[in-house]
Amino acid sequence: MKYIETVLIIFSALLLSSCGSGKIQKSSGSSSPSETSQSELPAHIAENQSIVTAKVEQINSINKNDFTIKVKILKVKENPAYLSMAAVGATYILTPNYKLDEKRDIIQTEENFKLLHLSSLNIGDTFKAVIFYEQGKGWLIDKVL
Repeated sequence: MKYIETVLIIFSALLLSSCGSGKIQKSSGSSSPSETSQSELPAHIAENQSIVTAKVEQINSINKNDFTIKVKILKVKENPAYLSMAAVGATYILTPNYKLDEKRDIIQTEENFKLLHLSSLNIGDTFKAVIFYEQGKGWLIDKVL
């Protein structure tokens, strides 16, 4: 399954880089993609977002704020404004994407409270959320619905 996810990510990145959609991030220090050789550009993932219904398979807690959830995706609802990379039937390890203050502390908001609540779910529970993939960080939960 990891192989399929990797192929999907690479294919998506190549497809998006060839279509010039404008949503692909540019490397810093270059005013246009043509000024930087292709070998110097790191692979980027386009801005993406998926609204999913997920079933909890495992929760790994370091502490009440620091945890990951292994889920199986049951449903995906695409937002036409964003590329959707999540796939029904796939298994992902999700990390909460907390809103932080300038000191990098978790802000006391309803969205963060809902993200924190996910750590108390049980195996087999389902939840609906907005998730996205960010290169270097993996799959992140942006909002619990």
